[in-house]
Amino acid sequence: MENNLGELLVSKSNSLSCHIFDEDIEAIVSSHRTLQQSIMREFVCELIKKWSEQDYYDDRNKATVLLCKELMKTINESYLPFI
Repeated sequence: MENNLGELLVSKSNSLSCHIFDEDIEAIVSSHRTLQQSIMREFVCELIKKWSEQDYYDDRNKATVLLCKELMKTINESYLPFI
C-alpha cells in the first residue's frame, strides 16, 4: 500500500490505462475554488519547479524538463495568493 501521494501517483502511473487519472482530475477541478488554487500553488507549481531544476535528463523525460523550464518563466511572473 502506498504511504504518500508520490508513491500513489507513481503506482497509478505504472497502470496500463492512459486515463487512470480522469476521476482524480475531475474531483480536483470540481472541488472548492480555494482548494483548486491551493492545489495549483502547492502541488502543480512545485512539481513544475522541481522538474525545471533537473540538471540531468535524457530522452525519456527531456520534453517534460524543457517544457517545465519554459513554464517556470510564466510561473515566476505570476502570483497565486493564499485565500
